Amino acid sequence: MQTIVYQCDTAMPAQKLPNCCINIHQMKKYRIKRTCKWVHFPGKHLFCPTFAVQVFIIFGVWLTIKSFTDPDDPDFARREAEELFEKLNEK
Repeated sequence: MQTIVYQCDTAMPAQKLPNCCINIHQMKKYRIKRTCKWVHFPGKHLFCPTFAVQVFIIFGVWLTIKSFTDPDDPDFARREAEELFEKLNEK
């Protein structure tokens, strides 16, 4: 499953941004969603936690901004997701 991430250039004036970008920047609801992903290595398979930072769009639809996965250190991936989450909530 491929995740599509929409990014907008915030240096542009708001009236020149596409409608999808204006709605994303106006929303203030963010969350960290913990999911699990199978990671395939030669000769073995690992069940790796993935942390996705998401923004609420409309009617229960959450858009994934960025996903963090680290099969060696899942705590590092969680800390990276929390850091992005805090930066987004500062705005």
